Amino acid sequence: APGHEDAVDVCCAQVLGLRGHGIEQQLAVGVEGGVGGCEELEHADGLGACAGRPAAGWYNTTDAARPAASASDEEVPTMWRATLGAAVLVASLPSADPSPPSPQEPTEPEQVDVYVSGEGGYDTYRIPSAVVTPQGTLLAFCEGRRKSASDTGDIDLLLRRSSDGGRTWSEPQMVWDDGENTCGNPCAVVDRGTGTVWLLLTWNSGRIHESRIAAGLGEDSRRVFVTSSSDDGVTWAEPREITADVKDPEWSWYATGPGAGIQLERGEHRGRLVIPCDHKHPGEQGERYLSHVIWSDDHGQTWELGGSSPRDQVNECEVVELEHGRLMLNMR
Repeated sequence: APGHEDAVDVCCAQVLGLRGHGIEQQLAVGVEGGVGGCEELEHADGLGACAGRPAAGWYNTTDAARPAASASDEEVPTMWRATLGAAVLVASLPSADPSPPSPQEPTEPEQVDVYVSGEGGYDTYRIPSAVVTPQGTLLAFCEGRRKSASDTGDIDLLLRRSSDGGRTWSEPQMVWDDGENTCGNPCAVVDRGTGTVWLLLTWNSGRIHESRIAAGLGEDSRRVFVTSSSDDGVTWAEPREITADVKDPEWSWYATGPGAGIQLERGEHRGRLVIPCDHKHPGEQGERYLSHVIWSDDHGQTWELGGSSPRDQVNECEVVELEHGRLMLNMR
């Protein structure tokens, strides 16, 4: 849209068939017939709306039509899988056979349990976020829920690291523990220019259920924090609050991610860090559920609120970069 250089094209995708399938198959979303015009934006840095009709389909990582992996592809896992029934994050490893896989003879991925519910002093592990650092180290974050699978209560933010392509992992390390409170919703992004790994997080009192999260920026609301690591994930800075910079005071619930952010690779805003988020907006007609983004143009030092989806009834989302620097949100 003219005058909205930061506009984001949005396509809403209905995710089908996950029950009983885990997430071992990745939902690929496109728009039939291309992208049409955009509706009026809600913010100056807002999200436009695609006029095209979303077309969803499953992409199976073991499909014979998948191109053979290059040498560089073999150095890192080809897929992350979260098995919903057992709440296990699994890294998929390249085959031990040194010969390149044939498109006609797909290789089966090896699987390594990274977080297993009921172990390590936690009832449940949920909300994974995984990135690869410029040094090739895999970082696997997640929430460690101490006493139950509930979204409320004593929840810590954990990390495990792998320097051998996911074959072995470090012991879990604590990124953030605030007693009985809820520290979670990890959403990581790697700045390829500086090598710094940024991790966006949220906090709320462990005594307050999501339905009772108040609007605003105070103790009874949902607050937003950021931490970072400049040594490949070995150590992490003290979480720093950025709620006032990235949250509208009229919003109540707020979630960063889940999943991972991106760094733009092309266009006027090349180098920008973008994090997908969602929020609730209470009103006289009831709560509206919307997706939005936040971004940084100074390598993570400061963060700003971008635009919200022009239509409600969406929340958790992922952001991808399209051609010419445009962005698309895939929203639940």
